[in-house]
Amino acid sequence: MAAVPSDQAGAGSAINDTARQLGGALGTAVMGSVLSSQFASRVTTGWTPWRLPDAAMAIARGSLGAAQAVAGRCPEPIRGPLIRAANLAYVDAMHLATWTGIGAALLSAVVALVLFPSHQHRKTARPDGPGGGTPAGARRDLRRPARTTGAS
Repeated sequence: MAAVPSDQAGAGSAINDTARQLGGALGTAVMGSVLSSQFASRVTTGWTPWRLPDAAMAIARGSLGAAQAVAGRCPEPIRGPLIRAANLAYVDAMHLATWTGIGAALLSAVVALVLFPSHQHRKTARPDGPGGGTPAGARRDLRRPARTTGAS
């Protein structure tokens, strides 16, 4: 926001908020898609040895809760292993989704460092002549009186 002129601060703030909300929504969508697809794939792989009906498998691939509900209706000897396999599938999928989010955050940080200008080279405002002034965008301590030029 320091690069935005003060008369356009409202627009700059709105663009900043919109970008943050859009990034959050897209991040949630991407990580949710990764989680969902990986969970479905891993439940299918983890439950293959028990040869459940296709309808039960389709329901179980929908979510962890659905998989636990399907497993709960199975006979006792296989119920525990099915629930453990579903839980493991979910945790594995969550790990992959988390690493996807971490990778996206790191990539975004690198892009920001490369594309956005550094704030180290700010111009200096010189209201009091050569050598005086404060860096552009710096705030003056309002508890101290402003410097005056000329005789009192």
